[in-house]
Order: sequence, then C-alpha cells, then structure tokens
Amino acid sequence: MSPKPPSSQNDDIPDRFEQKLGRDLYERLISLHQSATWSTNYSEKIAHLIYSMECEEEELLLIDLINRFKYLNGFEYEQSLKMIASTIVDNWRLKPQDTMIISKNLDDGTDSSDAVVHSLKHKFSPYISAGWSKNNFSNHVRKCLDKPSTSNFVVADDFIGSGNQLYDFCEWFELEAAKRGKANPNLYVVCVAAMATALSKSYTPSFRDIYSHVKLNKGISEQISDPQSVTTALDLMKTIERRNRVSEKYRFGYEKSEALYYCESLGVPNNVFPVFWKRSFSSTIFDRI
Repeated sequence: MSPKPPSSQNDDIPDRFEQKLGRDLYERLISLHQSATWSTNYSEKIAHLIYSMECEEEELLLIDLINRFKYLNGFEYEQSLKMIASTIVDNWRLKPQDTMIISKNLDDGTDSSDAVVHSLKHKFSPYISAGWSKNNFSNHVRKCLDKPSTSNFVVADDFIGSGNQLYDFCEWFELEAAKRGKANPNLYVVCVAAMATALSKSYTPSFRDIYSHVKLNKGISEQISDPQSVTTALDLMKTIERRNRVSEKYRFGYEKSEALYYCESLGVPNNVFPVFWKRSFSSTIFDRI
C-alpha cells in the first residue's frame, strides 16, 4: 500500500483516498511538492481535490496544472510593488505635479484594485524628495478627472485577464475626460499580474503603456505543445466543470482565461480555472467570495 501524501494539517486524509492512490499518482504528488514548494501548505486540500476526481486522467491533469501555477507569496508581492513604482518614476519618468495613481474601481464597494493602490502608495517613500506624496494616490477616479493640473493617470490593478474590462474602462475614461475638457489625457496601466493576451491588446487612443510584474500564458492552450494533447486536456476540464455545475461565464476561468495564478496578499482571481476556487466543487484549494 502506498504511503499517504504529506499533510500540513492535523486532520488525516481519508483512508479511501489512500486506497485510491496508484504508484504513478503518488509519485506525481511527491514530485509536485518538490517542484511547487508552495503546495506543501495546501497538501490536504490538494489531496481532497484530487480524490474528488472520477478518473486517473482527471487526477493527473489537475496535478500538472497545479505544478504550473504562479504562486506569489507576501515577499514577492512586495517586490512587485517596488518594480511597479520604479516603472512609473524611472522608466516612464512621470512627475508628481501632473500624475495621479488611481484605482479602476467605479463602484461604491472596495475591490482588489483599491488594495493595490493603498499598498503601492507606501512604495513611493524613496521618491518623496522628488515630490511624490499620498496626494498622488486615489480610489476616486471621477474626482481625479476633475483636477485641472492632472494630465497623466496611472491605473493600478491586481490582475488583468483578457483585457476586455480594461478596454471598457479606457473607453469610459476617455468619455469622462472629454466631458471635463481633457482632450488628450495620458492613461497608463500597472498591475501585479496579467495574461499575455491583455499585454499585447490594442486599447483606446489615450492609452500609453502597460506594465505587469508577472506575465502569464493560458494554462492549457498555451503551455502544451501537442495540439491533440491540448484538445484532450480541455475536454477533460470541460467534463470536470460540467459535472460540478460551472456556468458558461466561468468555464476555463472568467472569459476563458485559463489562468493559473494566486497571490497570498490579494487572493485568487476568477480568471483561474474554477476547479481551484469555485464553491460548487466539493473540494477546492483556494477560497473566494
């Protein structure tokens, strides 16, 4: 009988899971914990998720996808914010006198874009002597547009998937700027992580540049070289999602992003495959409201 996979929690993995483990699956789990060291903190959740699958092919697919995850811990998140600050000041050479760093949140509630703006503010302490201050940061886009001296707007976000929502924001921004007599505003975008498709997308005339600390490819379609293997993997995932009542809106992740990404400080975006976070599954790795 194969030994149980390692667990970081006190609760035992169910005996039926141990009985189901084959040698190939067990060795892949051990290899997973060695190559994706972050996964050891989720070993029991991963074990339960794998156990909930209905065939070995599904189990092996999930292990492969977990192994491809980009997992950003707290330190790496802090480093990403420092690189974003440097990009704004050193690479784009924007000046505090005419620049606002803003959230793209247009609702009354808070979201992860607000959290990024708040955290990013503290990474500008090395640039205080150049004139940067807390007054260069805001979660109120409309109020910033009302400032006559501001011509450069930097939108900060945690994650950008297809780029469609960003495009919609750029269109809205241009219309609102025109209403206020700002004919040629400059719109920049910074984010912690983004899908490659969003980084190469064409946006509106006011858009100037985009920077993402992490660049991601689709977890299946762009990371498996053999076309037949891609089709097989997507069909397997489609079966898993249908069985667990995933709506069309979130198939393969929101807007079919196929994202494999998690940030400890910000959580999991809905662009990630739902099998890893959606509550319709009996077992998931990450939590999301």
